Amino acid sequence: MNQYFLAYIYFYKISNFIYDPFSYNRIGGKVSAGDSFLSDPRKNLTAIAVYTAVLFAISPLLGANWISPGDFDSSTQAVYHALMIPLTLLLAILACELLGLPRWAKLLANYATYPTLALTFVGNAILQNYYPSSLANYAVQGVRDVLLYLVALAVIVAALLKAARERAWLKAYWAPFLLILAAGVSIALAPIYGIVSLMPQTWHLSFLASTVNAVGNQTFVSDLVTSHSHQMLPAVGDAIVGLTAIWFGYSELRGRARAAAAAGLIIGLASVIVFTYLYWASGVGTYSIPTIAPFGPQGVNGLALDDFTTGLSGWGAMLVLAALYVGPLAYLARSGQNAERLYRLATLATWVAAMAILVGIGYFIEFNEAFFGFGSPGQPPSGGPGYMFDDAFMKGHLVTAFMIIPLLAATMLAVDYIVKEGGKAKRYLAYLTFASLLLCYLGVQFYTMTLIPTLLEAALAVSGLDLLLNALAPLYVRPRTAS
Repeated sequence: MNQYFLAYIYFYKISNFIYDPFSYNRIGGKVSAGDSFLSDPRKNLTAIAVYTAVLFAISPLLGANWISPGDFDSSTQAVYHALMIPLTLLLAILACELLGLPRWAKLLANYATYPTLALTFVGNAILQNYYPSSLANYAVQGVRDVLLYLVALAVIVAALLKAARERAWLKAYWAPFLLILAAGVSIALAPIYGIVSLMPQTWHLSFLASTVNAVGNQTFVSDLVTSHSHQMLPAVGDAIVGLTAIWFGYSELRGRARAAAAAGLIIGLASVIVFTYLYWASGVGTYSIPTIAPFGPQGVNGLALDDFTTGLSGWGAMLVLAALYVGPLAYLARSGQNAERLYRLATLATWVAAMAILVGIGYFIEFNEAFFGFGSPGQPPSGGPGYMFDDAFMKGHLVTAFMIIPLLAATMLAVDYIVKEGGKAKRYLAYLTFASLLLCYLGVQFYTMTLIPTLLEAALAVSGLDLLLNALAPLYVRPRTAS
């Protein structure tokens, strides 16, 4: 009997060590060492946010053109990736903190911060920008990609271990947890399409060769790049929604509010699963994504299935927003924490702004492609007389809904996690964010209607200032004490 008992004790200690080895000393006891500078999530989240804000401010000096109609040119694309890649690490660090993952996962994510920032700036903002075909470019970005994939794998495995070990926690947070997990897997898959598109030597692999032979090299690369770009940002958005739901008080929701939030998160989960599969099938396979209920000249008008699917994530987010508004945010108002409530409301408003641009303007264009022409001159089905307006929207939605707004949403979530109280600072930052988001929507709308970029330029200037002041907030507002 004693032997079985001792065996159980040793098994329990070993399993605990495997789950969280860095929080145990050699005899199995807990240690309570504080975070070092490199492993402090608050400092690392601040560093990523400040890096992003400063890089956006100096991006024109690096050749980025955020205004000219059409898709990104090579320099703008390089700077865009230099801005957005660290965002995934910021979300990984937040996931480690908000999900309560074991210390080994937290350490890996946090220690990756400064190497990721340095390698991304050198690799994307400099080498990809000015020496895109150089061996140094591939080497630097390759090292960074391996590092981030190790972080992604660690976070996903740690999250699964957390769910398996702590059933009560999983029961309380199953909906946001599943959305974050699915979004994390989708975020990890999306860069692979971009990597494969840049490595022709991989096209000879058996599962890729059939697609290349069927559609040709140019179409294959185009499909991969489309799958990469169209999958990455919706998945990032879903991760932000899940993390925000947890931090803003999903566990405090009751009754209909909790049911609405869970429904919204499930809609987001279903959306992630479906669009991840769609972009896999269309990127790696030969599947052509159809248009839902096409109409107009030769059926050019109508909503693409993938845009409908990614849009579902947004509608799910609106349910989560409504539940948080009538639940935890209403409690903050009743308890007199008005600055905290206003700042969180501004954070949630980023979701509304993204939906207003992508659905409110974007869907209208898709239902009128006979005029907008998919951004190509000519006549339907290959183009349209209003193609320049479509090109203006392309650039407008890329720099707002696909760049500055997600950066604001993630940065503000990180700041809210770091900063205990804000008082006037948080209140003024919230007002500035509301103004930024309104300008972003009006700027894209006005640019799309008139081809005049003045309002969009003003929106980017104000949003850039907003991003910088939010990123610096932990330096001038009292930090939240570690739990």
